[in-house]
Parts: sequence; structure tokens; C-alpha cells
Amino acid sequence: MAIFDTVPGLEVTVLVAGVPLAEYNAPAKDITSPARGCCVSTTYIECRDDAVFWVKVTAGEDYAWDYKSHALQAKLFLDGNHVDNMLLGRGEGSVTFYEVSCGRSPDRGYLGREMRFSAMKIGMSRH
Repeated sequence: MAIFDTVPGLEVTVLVAGVPLAEYNAPAKDITSPARGCCVSTTYIECRDDAVFWVKVTAGEDYAWDYKSHALQAKLFLDGNHVDNMLLGRGEGSVTFYEVSCGRSPDRGYLGREMRFSAMKIGMSRH
């Protein structure tokens, strides 16, 4: 999914088993206004409960790397919780978030766990 028309070349993709998921545009009522000068982009995906997923951030050939010498910092939040951040530099193409960091262990090094879709809770409410 392209993030913003004003910044061509940046894309975010959610993958399951290495395959990008189909994306659906958000209804206008679900698109929030920018906060603190940030742009907001909302797109929906669907997947089976408990499926392991990855999030891929790509700076394609259309991205304007010529503007100053810079790198991009991709920050991933799930359900409002910070997962991780990665730097994406010119010529790298993309970075992929595979797991949630769980800290470090003296004997095993970096610890992480897979990201999985939670089961949706759908029900009828009584009034």
C-alpha cells in the first residue's frame, strides 16, 4: 500500500506466509485527522485468526532520496504499543518487522516472538 500520494515511493505491506494481504480502503468516517502535524493513512486487511504476519516497509525507486542525505526511520506500533524501529537507507530497498522484541538473555541473546493476528470478538449486544 502506498502511504501518501504526497510522498511517492513509500509503501507498507502486511504479509502472511510471505504473501501480501489484500487491502481495503477505509470508509471516510474511519479516517482520522492529522495529529501534531503527522499524516494519517488507514487501510484495512483481513486474515485468519492466529496467523503469523510480518510488516514490510519499502522505499521504492519513486522515493525522493535526492533530498539531502538522509535515512528513514520506520516505527511499528501494534494496538497502540511500540514494537520496534528500523532505519532504512538509500539502496536498501526495504526493512521487514518479523517479531516483537521481548528483551535480551545473557545466554541466548536477542529474544523475540512472532506477531500473530488475534481472534476477533464479534457478538450481538443486548440493550
